[in-house]
Amino acid sequence: MKNKIIRNILTICLLANISILFGQFTQPFLRKIGKNEGLTGSLVLSLVQDSRNLYWIGTLNGIQQFDGKTFKKIPVPSFQNDIYGSNSISNLLIGDDSTLWITNYQGIAKFNLYTHTFEFISVPKESPTQTIAFTSLFKDDESNIWATSFEMGLIKYNNQKHLFEKVSNDTLKELKRLKAQVASIQNNLILHHKNGVDMFDIKRNKILSKNNTPLIYSWMKNHCFEGEIYDLFDDIENVYALIWNPNIVQYDLIIYNKTSSTCKTHELKSVAGRKFFKDSNNNIWIYGDGIDVIPSGSTERVSIKENIKEGRPIDFTMCHKMFEDNEHNIWLCTNSGFFVFNINEKNFRICNDQDKNGYIKHPYNSILETSNKEVWTGTFGEGLLILNEELGHKKHIDFDKITGDKYFNLIWCILETNDSKEIWLGCQKGRLINYNTQTKKYTYYNDTCFEQKTIISIIEDPHGNIYYGTYEGSIIKKPYKSDVFELFYKSNQLMARTAAGMINDMMVINNELIAATQYDGIVSININTKEVKTFKMNLKDPLALKSNNIFCFLKTEGENYFVGTSNGLGHYVTDKKGFDFYSMYDGLPFSNVYNLIDIGKGEMVASTSDGLYKTNWNLKSFERLEKNANLYKGFNFMCLQKNKKNLLLGDDEYLYLLPIVNDTKKTFPLTHIYAVRSFDKTFFIKPNQQKILLFDKNHNTINIDFGASSFAYYNSVDYYYMLDGVDDDWIYAGNNRTITYNNLKSSHYNFRLKCVFQEDKKRTQILNIEFEIEKPFNQSIWFYLLIVMCCIGLFYVFYRIRLNKFLAIEKIRFDLSKDLHDDMGSTLSTINILSVIAENKIEQDKSISQHYLKRINQISQEMMQNMDDIVWSINPNNDNMGKVVVRMREFAAEILEPLNINLLFEVDNVINTLETKMRWRRDFYLIFKEAINNSAKYSGCKNVYIHIQIENKKLKLSIQDDGSGFNEEISKMGNGMINMANRAKDIGGEINIETKLNQGTQIQLVIPLNKI
Repeated sequence: MKNKIIRNILTICLLANISILFGQFTQPFLRKIGKNEGLTGSLVLSLVQDSRNLYWIGTLNGIQQFDGKTFKKIPVPSFQNDIYGSNSISNLLIGDDSTLWITNYQGIAKFNLYTHTFEFISVPKESPTQTIAFTSLFKDDESNIWATSFEMGLIKYNNQKHLFEKVSNDTLKELKRLKAQVASIQNNLILHHKNGVDMFDIKRNKILSKNNTPLIYSWMKNHCFEGEIYDLFDDIENVYALIWNPNIVQYDLIIYNKTSSTCKTHELKSVAGRKFFKDSNNNIWIYGDGIDVIPSGSTERVSIKENIKEGRPIDFTMCHKMFEDNEHNIWLCTNSGFFVFNINEKNFRICNDQDKNGYIKHPYNSILETSNKEVWTGTFGEGLLILNEELGHKKHIDFDKITGDKYFNLIWCILETNDSKEIWLGCQKGRLINYNTQTKKYTYYNDTCFEQKTIISIIEDPHGNIYYGTYEGSIIKKPYKSDVFELFYKSNQLMARTAAGMINDMMVINNELIAATQYDGIVSININTKEVKTFKMNLKDPLALKSNNIFCFLKTEGENYFVGTSNGLGHYVTDKKGFDFYSMYDGLPFSNVYNLIDIGKGEMVASTSDGLYKTNWNLKSFERLEKNANLYKGFNFMCLQKNKKNLLLGDDEYLYLLPIVNDTKKTFPLTHIYAVRSFDKTFFIKPNQQKILLFDKNHNTINIDFGASSFAYYNSVDYYYMLDGVDDDWIYAGNNRTITYNNLKSSHYNFRLKCVFQEDKKRTQILNIEFEIEKPFNQSIWFYLLIVMCCIGLFYVFYRIRLNKFLAIEKIRFDLSKDLHDDMGSTLSTINILSVIAENKIEQDKSISQHYLKRINQISQEMMQNMDDIVWSINPNNDNMGKVVVRMREFAAEILEPLNINLLFEVDNVINTLETKMRWRRDFYLIFKEAINNSAKYSGCKNVYIHIQIENKKLKLSIQDDGSGFNEEISKMGNGMINMANRAKDIGGEINIETKLNQGTQIQLVIPLNKI
């Protein structure tokens, strides 16, 4: 009997402990990430995170990169090195800092995270096109890569051969539906398969018998691990297994306790199989065709069935993988995209009344915590919902059933009087409800003073007078201890306008009733005199309102007054008698502020067009409360109320409880510079990279990609950047995650990035990356050296040219002196000799003396002609072939015409434009002169034909007569022929003489144009 009592007490304690554990675990609110957010495919099979916190996603549409907000698709090549690829990604694994391993239906590939290049790895397939069902991809303690599949069993990556090799073991070949994972003891793998579980020794390449397994794996001997095991998880205290139960045709969950050696079976109703996942809080998740969780320290499981997301249940038809990122966000990879929640952050509670299927939806307009700790919530159509101090459901009052008037169920505002004796509820169409807290009775009003105008705000002044603000811009007063309602204020706006000047909120300051209106700004009415003052938007006045749409007021400690408007948040500055505004232009993350509530310590909570924010006005900090509580609503809450350390919130469906203080240590999102790009050149940046990036002179437009890969805090980081030498100060990046610099000069640059965490501005991070744009060659030291060498070379060339000109002049002088000496000297000597002979013979024989005198005359004329030729040849004005041709014509005519020899002189027009050198011109002319003289003196010809032309880049001079000709062999020895040949050679040409007796003579001179 005693033992039975003790056993019952222990059972009660155990149940109490289980209930405590269940109380600690709350079902998460899941945020969906799907096609609407940019995911290319709904079916997500795998997810990993690299060292830069970037997410990598495996889907049936390839790989996607995700930074917490933006998706980027990276397709897998279809073919590489005789290996087929596929975009149907089944498994992902981070190998090292730069490698992502990928399995698909065609094989395995490596993806470089910093170059975005693929390398297909050979696997032992039966055919290149064989599809493979990979069941696992994992890394052991020594960073070896392993994989299992139904077709190939166990395979291992060979680093030296760059291929996967099948593990050769006869026993392994017999194992069907093999899967593997790393054991906690090195050099061992745990194999689970169709016939149970085994341990594989990697070094010895053998499966250990159950008796030879290490002691901590003695559980393998237990009969409960016999049968087809879909997945296995070895935890510290328990071993979890999913084993096929052929009797009921589904998988069972087996939990084996290592201490007690007992095995407990749970019926999962899973026919497709599930897998295990352990989160950072030691909760064991069982996911697949359904999701269950075993909270830390418990062996009982909780099913995750329906979760509220904008009023719709979330479908868990199939979850392929669970993953926890560095911010403790839990990701569920499903057939419908991702579902995400944070395991560490406090979750919200729903305080609605419940039906048998879940929560009853009510649209909530108002909420109030009364002096007796009850929470009154007014709904739009469902009457009043009253919660107790623990926020449990207490009472639901349907005023429509009581009064027969449905408008009493449309409650917009609630007020408890200062003496706590009455509670007033403002309703649709001017209906008003009074609750007497002493008599516990309700009184219903439909006074004509309200003119069927909806009551949307109620306030009490220090004298006990109550004021009711309506949707149509009027304020009704009920004096203290009076049941008579009277009109206190009516908007001056045209009543035909919809919602003209509606009274959204009211407050009393001294003797002034301050009203927040729509379209009319702030209206101040003297309670005693009813004198009206208005405060409206004035863009020219910096202290005026920035909007005429005023939604709410808030008075905080120290007589601070705030207004919520359609253009941000305003603070009334008493000394300046004006408003200090903070809007989206100043960095406010929202525009419309609908509700404000003071939570102490200089902080308040704002219900905005972008959700719910905890705000510190002095620090200008804004923390998204919904996100911290995993409540991603994305729209404003109609009503707010502080309850101890929590907030009570109402929207158009549910009443929520949110923690104001979140004790969770926030993970500061680490920012990274992802890439530096310029046109076709991209550098992917590794964390802590110190390498200086080099760009050539043509890559002077630089794009820098950066960001904090964070799902929870993507928009909670402000970025500032500066490029040293270009920017004078930090520049706010705003929503940009890519900074572009155009037309940068060739230089060394240091780009700095500063990241400031909005929720804690003291937490900053500064990154930098250095890059260099190479100088063009014309700005390098080699260019300057080349310029110096060129200058030296040019100086040398100019020197040589000058020297050559000097030498040429000297040579000309030498040639002239030589010609003058040879021709003139010999001629003068001849004249001298002949003159002496003539003198001696003049007395003896006058006829002989005259002969010598004629000879002297002839020689002197020849000398004068030669002198004329020399003078003509050295005259620079004759450095033109046209002048040469003219002299040639004159000479030929002068010689041939007295002898009655006909002259035919033909010259191509292009000849006249050629420029000639002095020496060349002289020798060319003398050759011509010698030829003409020979024709005139010796040929006895009647006609001479002269033709000068250019043919094949050569100058050709042809002189032909129809004379008697000569014996070429005899004439070759003559001085005239020899001189002609030598002169032709000196000017780089060739002379050819063709003659036949009695058939005339042709002399042809050919000179290349580059020799002229």
